Amino acid sequence: MLAIHMSASPASAKEILLATDLTRAINHKGLPIAECVFENSEHSPRIVSVPWSRAQLGTKDGTFDGFFTAARSAKREEFAILSEPLLNIAWLYVIRSDSGLNPNDADFFHSSFGANIGTARHAWLLEQHQDGVFSREIVTTSNSENSLKMLIASRIDVNLENNINLEVQFERSGLDAADFKTFLVKQVPAGIYVGKDFLSRNPGFVSEINAKLERCRGL
Repeated sequence: MLAIHMSASPASAKEILLATDLTRAINHKGLPIAECVFENSEHSPRIVSVPWSRAQLGTKDGTFDGFFTAARSAKREEFAILSEPLLNIAWLYVIRSDSGLNPNDADFFHSSFGANIGTARHAWLLEQHQDGVFSREIVTTSNSENSLKMLIASRIDVNLENNINLEVQFERSGLDAADFKTFLVKQVPAGIYVGKDFLSRNPGFVSEINAKLERCRGL
């Protein structure tokens, strides 16, 4: 477990323990903005890098005080409150370029869809399946690299991914972006989820960081 200590807050500041998964590109993007938010704050952050599912479960059980960078989901709202956005991300349907699938076609939603476990994208697909929008069971993938491999191997027809993860995977894997087509699903704000246990002891905390986020997003 990698821990990142920040020294920008006053020596008398109270510690807040935040979890993130620095193997996820979106969290690397959000990290400098989170660091900015805590400059001269009453709370001194200690950030630990853990698997994404553990970051969320640890906030739920009180091991961590919060996690980032995360999109809103009903499941997360049960135990945490989301800040204003650190950044906005685009959710994309990703398909092979040789596929004839198109979201404008009626049969598109009979395809097999997959997304990374523990993500808001995966939760959204499950909700859509339960509501009857998608007819086939949603495929759970372990990470963005695995999702693209399953797409190439035709184990899924459509991957729901965010634009940041997708760009990084193309850079790291050597895959050719021209071999894939993308369709915008929606723009999604992503911020810091702060645990309700922590907020019961620090009720003004989310308002404090929200007041700084507009400036910090301009970095």
